[in-house]
Amino acid sequence: MRQYSVHKVAVHRGSPRIFVEGLRLNSAGFAPGVSFTVEVDTENHRVSLRVDSLGTNTVSRRKVGSRERAVIDLNNKKSLSVFDGHDAVRMVVTNNTVRFLPLASRLAEQERLERLNEKLALGTPLTTASICSGAGLMANALEAGYRAGGLNTAPAIVNEIDEEFVEIATERNCAVPVDALALVAPIQELVQDVWLMSRLPRVEIVELSLPCSGASSAGKAKRGLAVMEEHPEVGHLAAAALMLLQKLQPAIVIAENVPGYQNTGSAWMMRHTLRDMGYVVHETELHGKDFGVLEDRHRWFMVAATRGITVDISQLHPALVSLPSVADVIDQTIHSDDPRWTAFSYLKTKEVRDLAKGNGFMMQSIRPCDSSVPTLRKGYHKGGSTDPLLKHPTDDALLRKFTAQEHAAIKGFPPSLVHELSETAAHQILGQSVLFKPVFALGKRIAECLLKPEQPLQNALQTSRYSLARATG
Repeated sequence: MRQYSVHKVAVHRGSPRIFVEGLRLNSAGFAPGVSFTVEVDTENHRVSLRVDSLGTNTVSRRKVGSRERAVIDLNNKKSLSVFDGHDAVRMVVTNNTVRFLPLASRLAEQERLERLNEKLALGTPLTTASICSGAGLMANALEAGYRAGGLNTAPAIVNEIDEEFVEIATERNCAVPVDALALVAPIQELVQDVWLMSRLPRVEIVELSLPCSGASSAGKAKRGLAVMEEHPEVGHLAAAALMLLQKLQPAIVIAENVPGYQNTGSAWMMRHTLRDMGYVVHETELHGKDFGVLEDRHRWFMVAATRGITVDISQLHPALVSLPSVADVIDQTIHSDDPRWTAFSYLKTKEVRDLAKGNGFMMQSIRPCDSSVPTLRKGYHKGGSTDPLLKHPTDDALLRKFTAQEHAAIKGFPPSLVHELSETAAHQILGQSVLFKPVFALGKRIAECLLKPEQPLQNALQTSRYSLARATG
C-alpha cells in the first residue's frame, strides 16, 4: 500500500466530485497523462481506478514549481452515485490501482444498525455490557427498566476493578449473571491487551460509570485539582473508555457521572469522539426528588445513540410522585436503647473546630418526619463530619448511622442486594451507585424508543445502502 487517506466528497456543477492530487499517485503508476479505467462496484459499494492503456480517463497534471503533480478529478454522478449521502470517503492507493471506499466510521455505524435491527426483528435479547460496574446496581436498574419497556436484554460483559464487588454482584444481582464475561481489571489495562481485545464480543448497549473522584467537588478539593483530568488515578479514564467502546461497537452508550463531569475536558472528548463514531449524543440531569426518592442525588446522564436511532430523554421527569418520609425506611427493630445510638462527640468537636476555621463542614441530622436525605457517600461507613445521621426518637443528644438496609431503601434499591453483607461493603457499593428510580425510568424510555413503531431505524438502513461484509473487502 502506498497511501491511505480521507477525501471530501464535494458537489461541482450538480454532481458529486472527488479531487485528489499528490506525488504518491505518480509512484503508484498514476503519473500525469496515464490512462485509466473507472470501475463502479455498486454491490460492494466501491469505486476502483486501474491503470489501463486503453482506458478512457486520463490522469491530469498540475505544475507546482518545477515539478508536475498527478491529479485525479472524478466529477460524474453515475460513477459516484454509490457515495450519495457521504461527506467523505477513504482512498487506498496500491500499485496501478486506486480504490475509494466508505469511511470506516460509516461502516461501523451501518453494522451497528443492521445488528440491532436484526435482533429487534427476531425478538432476540440485546446484549449489554456494564463498564466500571461496581456491584452492578446501575445495570440492575437499567435492566428492570428495559424489561418494563418490553425490551429483552442479556448481560454479556461486566467490568469492575474490585473482585469482591464482582463476586457480590454475581451472587445476588440478576443483571450480573455468572455466565457473563467478567473483566476484573482496570479498563486502561484491558484496552492494551491485544489478546483480550481480539476476543471481546460486540454488544448492543454499553452502560458506563467512570469514577467521579476527580470531578466531584469533594474529590477536587481533597487533592487540590485544577481540572478533573489532573487526578493521577482516574482523570484519564475517558480515553480508555472510548477505546473499549470502539471495540464493543454498541448501538447505544449510556454514561453517568456527577453533574460537574459534564463540564470537564473528558466529557467534551467523549461528546466529540462519539459524534465522529456515528452517534448522536443526548444529555440530561436527573434528580432523586423528582422521582420520589428520599436521597436527592443529582446525576448527569449521557445517552449516545447510533445515527438512525431516535432516543428522546428530554421528558424523563415524572409529572407527579408521592413524597416518602424517612420513617418509611427506618428499621423498627433498632430500639431506643440500642448501642448504635451514640453522641458522636468527636464529630461535634470537629464541627466546632471547622466552624472556627470557616470551612463550612457541618453535621447533618435527619428526623423520621423528613422527606429527604442528603447524599450517602461511598465512605459513609466511616462516619464523616458531613455524613447524614439519624436523630434519636427521644434524646436529641444521640444519633446513629443509617444501616445498610436503610441505605438501600433510601436509594430505592431492594435491600436484598446487600442482605448479609458487612456494613462496610454494603455502604461502599451503595454509596458509589446511582438511584434506582431515575435509572429505571431511563432504561424504560430507551426500551420504548427502540420498540416504538415510528422508530426510523428501517429507513436509516435503506438510505445507507451498503453492506458491511461487502464494503470492507
